[in-house]
Amino acid sequence: MPCSMSAAVLGVSNMESALQFYRDLLGLDASAEFLCRDDSFNRHWNLPVGTETRARLLSNGDSPVGRLLLMEFQTEQRTAVPPPNARTYRGFWNLNFYIDDLEALAKNLRAHGIRLVDEIKNYNTDALSGGWLETVALAPDEISIALFQLVAERGTTVGDVQEGVKPMVKTKRGSTQVATTSHCVSDFGKAKAFYETVLGMKALCDDVTDSVDLNRLNARPDNGRTRWGLMQGDNFLGKVMISHPLNYSVPERVLLAAPPNIGYLAQSFEVDDLDATAKACKEVEADVFSPPLIMEYPGLGPRRTMVVRNPGSQGLTELVQKVAVTKPQAINPHAVAAE
Repeated sequence: MPCSMSAAVLGVSNMESALQFYRDLLGLDASAEFLCRDDSFNRHWNLPVGTETRARLLSNGDSPVGRLLLMEFQTEQRTAVPPPNARTYRGFWNLNFYIDDLEALAKNLRAHGIRLVDEIKNYNTDALSGGWLETVALAPDEISIALFQLVAERGTTVGDVQEGVKPMVKTKRGSTQVATTSHCVSDFGKAKAFYETVLGMKALCDDVTDSVDLNRLNARPDNGRTRWGLMQGDNFLGKVMISHPLNYSVPERVLLAAPPNIGYLAQSFEVDDLDATAKACKEVEADVFSPPLIMEYPGLGPRRTMVVRNPGSQGLTELVQKVAVTKPQAINPHAVAAE
């Protein structure tokens, strides 16, 4: 079955600051806090034995797509993934949310000290794609957050997405969960094949853009040309945009994007059969970061998981499968009540 992205995995420098943005300002629901320090969790993320990690899973109600896994690693050995003053870099570099009233949200973000890199503008790359209102906010830890209000006509790519999103339940702040996330790759074909072969996603489009306005919004050269494709699973949310710079260079941050560092570290997908998915990973030559194991997944319970590198960029992709519970599970002693 096609997979949508179930969660974006973020390493945060301060859990409370991250919660203020994603929970309080965007309206996502937060799970209880988990203090993760068992061997299986640390092996899963290649962390030193004994490392402690505070973790919260954020979602929009009970939706299984577009969630955020926030992890604050209790160690001083942390490096920031996003480079200074750069909004496009190799690897996973932004999160997109669909907003009912972008003007109202932007006003509230500014009132709480959140920087918007540009005013809200109407973008329309071509008649086939359709148009939207957009601005970019810088979340804690310099995570780039693209905020969209869809305004396209039905029959365009954006318009069709808009019709699918309209009936979906939004947060109390009028936002969806993560709608799309951007992945800047070094090999477009290999990245696309990974999403198609391993995760069953389909390409909604494969195009080249040279929009000066979009280049400036994303801190690219005015004459930048970017090949981009939109990969969709079984939901209008949890999509992945893959992009490849054609005539300009971007900072290389992929190898930094791993625990215990700070930034957008991995994409997570729930799969029906981890063994079959692992076999598909071999077919596309996706390197294994951590082999399959069973662990207590923050906010979800016991899961069988592994992590591989997307061959199009070497970015980390977490694969998660539910496991059958044969006996009552003990209450996690490290979980504390949500605020």
